[in-house]
Amino acid sequence: MSGLAGKLLLCLLLAAGVTWLLLEPEQKQWVVEQLHGTETVPAEPPTVATGAGRDSARPADTPATAAPGAHAPEQHSQRYATPADVDCRPAEAAPTREREGGIYSWSDESGRTHFGDARHRTESARDLTQEYATGLDFFSFSLEAHSGSLPPFFRDRLTADIEAIFLFLSGELELEQLRRVELNMILFEDQAAFGRLRRERAPGLSAAVGFYSLDGNIAAVLEQPDPSHTYRIARHEATHIINVGLFGISPLWLEEGLAEYFSDYGSEALHREFRPAPWRVEHLKQLERAGALPGLEAFLSLSREEWLSLDARTAYGLSWSVVAWLMNHEAGRQWLRTFLGHLADEPCVPASGVEQLARHYPGGVRELEQGWREWIDSH
Repeated sequence: MSGLAGKLLLCLLLAAGVTWLLLEPEQKQWVVEQLHGTETVPAEPPTVATGAGRDSARPADTPATAAPGAHAPEQHSQRYATPADVDCRPAEAAPTREREGGIYSWSDESGRTHFGDARHRTESARDLTQEYATGLDFFSFSLEAHSGSLPPFFRDRLTADIEAIFLFLSGELELEQLRRVELNMILFEDQAAFGRLRRERAPGLSAAVGFYSLDGNIAAVLEQPDPSHTYRIARHEATHIINVGLFGISPLWLEEGLAEYFSDYGSEALHREFRPAPWRVEHLKQLERAGALPGLEAFLSLSREEWLSLDARTAYGLSWSVVAWLMNHEAGRQWLRTFLGHLADEPCVPASGVEQLARHYPGGVRELEQGWREWIDSH
């Protein structure tokens, strides 16, 4: 290597080293993920103590009686959807995003078909905008910081994550079943300002790091010291609004299970092998060793009030595990596809997951539970 080339290499290494030192932890994590083509397996989220005055209609994700060091999800909560919150009209397949000029076809005098973004004033002209609509044409996502600016890379990365979640869920539906979904997310750095909005939009909620309000489709997220936890909370709350927008009223185990499942995975991870976080599975194994792991038929049959009365770690953990197991094998994915389509067709009619499993899952709940228990034991 010549002297000049060596000096240039040394300068580049020094510049790279200085740049690395100046990067924020989130930026360093992002660089590592890009170099290795992987996303960090979610770490154990922080335990947040539950304050007094818990509202029975809004579950606190961390139980007040949680043992020191217990694995528990971040605390996020909301009022769950009722028929009054859901658009019960048939889906109109009307995109949220308007295309400039749309997509049109027309035939010339020789009979040849042409395509363009402007409508031709001929009898043969056809509006093809709906036929060529894509999933994201039905989704609108806005993100703002309550004060100051968003963290570096936050908007681009979170937008990619949330759009991937919408495409994943809406991809299970036919075009004519799609509904327009608008999601407005606010990131708070100031806990006092977050608390004021929480009291306004979710009165009675004692403490939380995230919540959503169906009034305006607002998802509020309190920024955390660890950026990965902020992303988790944001993806969780976003999934709630997407779920209600696409499927209306769904069983609580499915609603929270989907939110917990997608909270773990960003846009890239959704296309790779599923890797459950160890802290999620450990609590279920503890229940199993103690003989306290409930049967799936009993758990999936719980009313919302019964689900909310459970220990929060157990309720959220079981819900996550059922969705994760369904996503992890072909028969489960096929059943979930069928069930989500059923919910989209009748968004204001509560549906029984147990009844649909008996009809459409090979072997019904009993077969699902056997595979689910084996899956837990294998992790």
